[in-house]
Amino acid sequence: MLLPDGGEWCGSGDRQAVATRFRDIITNPQAIADIGDEFVHRTKWFTNGEVLAQATGNNGRMLALAGPRNPYPAPLGVIKEGAWADLLLIDGDPVADIRVLTDPEKNLVIIMKDGKLVKDLLSVD
Repeated sequence: MLLPDGGEWCGSGDRQAVATRFRDIITNPQAIADIGDEFVHRTKWFTNGEVLAQATGNNGRMLALAGPRNPYPAPLGVIKEGAWADLLLIDGDPVADIRVLTDPEKNLVIIMKDGKLVKDLLSVD
């Protein structure tokens, strides 16, 4: 069963069993521009914490289900040694107000990707 946002229902009545996917930002790079709006849109059905889990650990677990077709050689969506993790430092509390993610230029103050710092608004040069 598809949810109105395009995600899929993977359980029978248990909100925690929902494993939804986010927009395809690989084949549709324009989708990244409004991904923050998708976070807000999902709060019609889920708590802010559930939306954040869908975008992080849940997506990592879904990719792992692809078995040998999974393009990633290490776990995703977790912070542990050997895992592939992108880290974001957010100026705000998305659990309290998910709208902070709709302005990434301002509110994502540090971004680490593949272990490399790609954005740092906190360091003083």
